[in-house]
Amino acid sequence: MSRNGKALPLNELDRELAPWISVQEDLNQVVRWSVFLRRRPSVRRQTSTQHTLGLALMMKNVIGRSGLESSLDVGLLLSACIVHDIPEGVLRRDVLYNNKSQASDVAEYKAFLRLFKEHGWSTLSFQQAYLLQFCLKDYSRFPREAQVIMSDLSMTCRREAQFFDFVERYDYLVYAWEQYRQKKNVRVAMHVLGNQIPKLRALVEALPCLGMVWSPKLDRDMQTFVDQHEDQMKKPRRTKVSRSTK
Repeated sequence: MSRNGKALPLNELDRELAPWISVQEDLNQVVRWSVFLRRRPSVRRQTSTQHTLGLALMMKNVIGRSGLESSLDVGLLLSACIVHDIPEGVLRRDVLYNNKSQASDVAEYKAFLRLFKEHGWSTLSFQQAYLLQFCLKDYSRFPREAQVIMSDLSMTCRREAQFFDFVERYDYLVYAWEQYRQKKNVRVAMHVLGNQIPKLRALVEALPCLGMVWSPKLDRDMQTFVDQHEDQMKKPRRTKVSRSTK
């Protein structure tokens, strides 16, 4: 309020509020891995805010270990970490990896765009950072403006897109391994390893420097873990018992 009791007109600080608050509060309301939280053994509760911070930290770690720090667009990669899940806070949802679709990706992109455009934030650099995660996939159902950006990213930042894909998947795996070590949760570790090992191998083949992180020894160790626990994950068949044998 001003000295005469009237509300001050909107100013530059007011424009900053919505996206800034959304990242801190809305994103923190989204709980990840919820399907595993309802089972026993359970998993550590992780919000999308925690995931975002952890992913950015892991990105910095992997960039350093890869030896590519001088040849990657580090700013783009770290920006992608910061913004990649912002629509989850806007929509108050987390879509499990196996359930993601182009339709859900488009819905999240539109929510992302609304948040930034409606509050006057310059959007192109944010769009580039956000769309990096999709530019090597089928993006035919995205709005034309987004398709143009992703087409450019796929040509000029292909290595960064592959690098982001690797680190996000590696981060999933680190979380799942934590649940195995800390909570003896074999199921979540097996679920994530089964999904991610083939993808991580393909990304190491595309970017051999990532073998400094997903090393041959780590690959063998994780494959051994999967092989050792595969039978444990198979559900026993239920045998129907007829009334005459009860």
